[in-house]
Amino acid sequence: MRLESVVLAHDGRPGSPERIPAVLGPAAEQCPELALKGVLALGGGDAAGLAEQLGTRVLDPGQLVDTDLVVGTLHPETLLGTPELGRAGMVAADRLIGTDREQVERLRGLAYADRLRPLTPWRHHAAVTPLLASVAGGRFGLIHAIHAELLAGNADVTEGTWALPWLTAGVLDLISQFVPAGELTLHAVECGSSVTLSGTWRDGCIFTAMVGSPRPGVPESVHRYRLLASHGQAFVDLASPLMTLYTNRIERIPLTTTPMARQLSLIATGGGAGFDVLVDSAARVAMIRESIATGAVVSSMSVGSV
Repeated sequence: MRLESVVLAHDGRPGSPERIPAVLGPAAEQCPELALKGVLALGGGDAAGLAEQLGTRVLDPGQLVDTDLVVGTLHPETLLGTPELGRAGMVAADRLIGTDREQVERLRGLAYADRLRPLTPWRHHAAVTPLLASVAGGRFGLIHAIHAELLAGNADVTEGTWALPWLTAGVLDLISQFVPAGELTLHAVECGSSVTLSGTWRDGCIFTAMVGSPRPGVPESVHRYRLLASHGQAFVDLASPLMTLYTNRIERIPLTTTPMARQLSLIATGGGAGFDVLVDSAARVAMIRESIATGAVVSSMSVGSV
């Protein structure tokens, strides 16, 4: 068995992490371009519980694995967007990430801080290469994260894949309600009945999202995409008819009170009817289609104003 990425848990104390038994997720076999290729390890009695919650399996008891990835003990529910991992006290870091300066300074002092690497499903997808390039090599510091939990529509897109650019544009409209307006640059990749995109606004708000139908046989939990930004934290679940936004700017916003949320709710529950395109969606649809057709990163400056 080849383990491409191994993650070990630790208690936050300085020093190198200890080798411990690992928990292996099956996602890499089912959807390699979207899945986390590696193992997630927890110490103590948490491993079995996490394996059950996430549908993973535990490797042989006592099996030791090497690691080049390390996780800390911050507030992972605000950084990873996975409740099960949050309850287990885990967090993965692209760099030294914290919710306050004290946490960042604590991580900064760890002997293996320079070995921190990203641990997110989207890092293995071709559509987010521009995003990875933009976050690589950044300074240690505070990062706010916006998470999109299963940015997907009806599992059966009855309108056909032609509708995906419009659904994707709707997601961009939703995201843009919570970030300053500006030039938009994005990269979209169509794969079957889904579109994966990454992009950035002029002020540096970086995002990734998947819109459309999850692939057959792939657990919905695999389709989790994190939106990195400097403007707050948001959880948007389009698989649920009731959606709520969480942000550190506004504590809680029920999205079902907004027109866009009602439209997305119809998509999420399989209705799809009555989806009204917002004013600037046409330009974004043009951007999405151009990127899909050319495989290139496109900018609103070259396609039209958004």
